Parts: sequence; structure tokens; C-alpha cells
Amino acid sequence: MDAFGTRELRELLACKQSPCVSLLMPTHVAGPESKQDPFRLEALLDRAQSKLVDSGLRSTDARKMLGTAREHAFDTAFWSRRDRGVAIFAATGTVRAYHLPIAFREFLFVGPRFHTKPLLPLINGGGRFFLLALSQKNVRFFEGSRYALREVDLPELPREMEAALNYTDADRGAQLHTVLRANTRKQQAIFHGHGGVPDTHKDDLTSFFRMVDAALHPVLRDETSPVLLAAVEYLLPIYRSVSRYAHLAGVELRGNFDRSAPHELHQKAWDVMQPVFRAAFRDASERLQERLGTERASDDLEAVVRAANEGRVDSVFVSLDEEHWGCADETTGRVELHDPPRAHDVDLVDLAASTTFLHGGKVFSFHDGEGPTGAPAAAIFRY
Repeated sequence: MDAFGTRELRELLACKQSPCVSLLMPTHVAGPESKQDPFRLEALLDRAQSKLVDSGLRSTDARKMLGTAREHAFDTAFWSRRDRGVAIFAATGTVRAYHLPIAFREFLFVGPRFHTKPLLPLINGGGRFFLLALSQKNVRFFEGSRYALREVDLPELPREMEAALNYTDADRGAQLHTVLRANTRKQQAIFHGHGGVPDTHKDDLTSFFRMVDAALHPVLRDETSPVLLAAVEYLLPIYRSVSRYAHLAGVELRGNFDRSAPHELHQKAWDVMQPVFRAAFRDASERLQERLGTERASDDLEAVVRAANEGRVDSVFVSLDEEHWGCADETTGRVELHDPPRAHDVDLVDLAASTTFLHGGKVFSFHDGEGPTGAPAAAIFRY
């Protein structure tokens, strides 16, 4: 079972095999309905196989393509990690399966590319963030959304300051000097420096956090999603002073989170990040409204797809509830809408979103009634 994030989305969008199968369905964590989920998945895979044959694939090749996915249908281990939805993507030589915290509407697409729009709430500019939990004894890095928070395994990330700086007991003792407390003859540490932090200790924290920042740099180099810091208060400005990441969140979680489970951290993180994302959506919507009617924005789907293919989209808003089928020629720029859909058509709303994502633009997804205009897609252009 694969975890899902931006890297996985890029890999799906990079797939050049055709035809591609995209299968999404809601599932049940528990209860009587959960027993029917394997049968529903099997039925969807039967439909997918029929569509593959209809597209021109030989029956034996269609069965082979979906073989691994069929093994999942009644595999106890596969269903042991169930969540609110399951997504399966299959092409020749590729099968990716995800249990995800989104209750997808049932959807099956067989076409020239994967249909990934329903997964946007997990990675897009309207809800995706990172969380860096900092302490001297337990540094952790997470990728999060409104739905979940998962720890990212980074072997190069230093976890403990003592180990990272190769401390010894003698080193620690040299950082402090002590005096005898009156009448009790107990030793009391005397700290120096700003904010109650001794100068030498602050220097060590600075060195340690530079190591943390260096380990995160390859992961965050091409990112624009905010990083939320979680730490005791005096550590926060020290890390901010050394971080090279331009998108540290202005809000913070203050406290010791060494013993906090991911689900506990997620609730605290989303409480402070949700207003940030709402403000970002609102601000982008206002910029869109200001530019509509000029050459710097549009809510015409064909114009949005054409600009996305040219890498001109700064921010795009796409509906999660509508598909509009057609084709787009990247060479000529020609975009056509078809109703009813034709063979080899794709959802142009999905295409606008994924192409904007691949060109480094921001993607905001919305449900019916929540969009900035009445259109299924709208975009702010870079130029």
C-alpha cells in the first residue's frame, strides 16, 4: 500500500503508458457496509476490464494489467488499512493503490492519462502543508492536509541534538557553571544569552537547526506549501533565523510535542492552518475577480486549459464535482470540448489542474457552490 503525496502525483502524471485506468470508490472503515467493499471493488475492476477491451486492448492483456489490482479485492492485508476511500491507478507495468481519507464518489475512467483531480485536496494549495516538530531530543517532519498527517521518513534528518553534535557528558558540563544555592548547598545552573538561553547552548541549537534545515532543503527546494513549526517557544526564533525555506508559516504550534501522536498533532495543526488556507483561497479569489475581463485571468475552460499547457497559469480553481470532456493539442494549442465524450477524450478540468501543478502553479479545488465564479475552472495568468 502506497502513501500519497506530491511525489506520487508527479509519478502518476509522468506515466506515458496508454490506456490508463483510474478507479475511485468510497469505502467504509467498519460496519456491515465494509463487508461489501471488496465486492464493489471487484465489480468496478470488471467494468474497467470491459472498457480496456473496448478501447482495443486484447482480453488477456487487460486481465494482466489489472491482475495485481484484482489481488487486492479480497486481500485481508489490503483492507486492514482501510480509510474513507480507495484509489487504484493501473497501466501496463504499473499498479498504484491507495487507501485515502476522502470519501470519493464512485468513478471509473479509462483513457490516455490518469484522472487525478479527486486527489487534489490532499496536495493542492488549498490544504496541503508540512509540519516540522522541533526539539532537542526528537525532530520529526510531516506532510499534512485537512484530512491527515503522515510522517515523512528522511534518513538524513538529524533527530537528536546530542547525537548530531556528538555530545559527551563533559561537553554538556562545560556549557554551564554553577553556584551554591544559599542554605541548601544545591547547585543551580546560571544561563547567559538572550531569552534565558545560554550563549553556548544557543550556538549549539543554531548548529543543530542548520543541520535540520540542510536535511530538509532537498525535499523543500521546489515546494511552496507552508511549513508549520511546532516547538517550545524559545526554539522557534532560533530555527527561523537559520531556515532557508521561504514559506515558513506565520502561525506556530507552541509547546513540547515529543510525545504527541500524529493524530493529535494533526488536529492541533489543522486548527491553526485552516484559517490560513481560507485566507489564501479568499485572497486568490479576489485577485481573480479583479483581473477577470482582462488578459490576466479567465473562467473560460478552453482558455484556461490552453494557458495551463503553455505554463502561463499562476493559480487555477477547479471543480471537484464536474467533468468536461474534450481534447487539447499542446503543439497547436487547439482545445475542443465534446458532448458526448469521444474516444481518447480527457476531463479538461482535470487536465487544467494537473498541468498547472506540473508547471509549479497553485491549484485550488472546490465543491459545487464554493467556486469564485460559476465556471468549472478559472485561472489567474502569469502573463
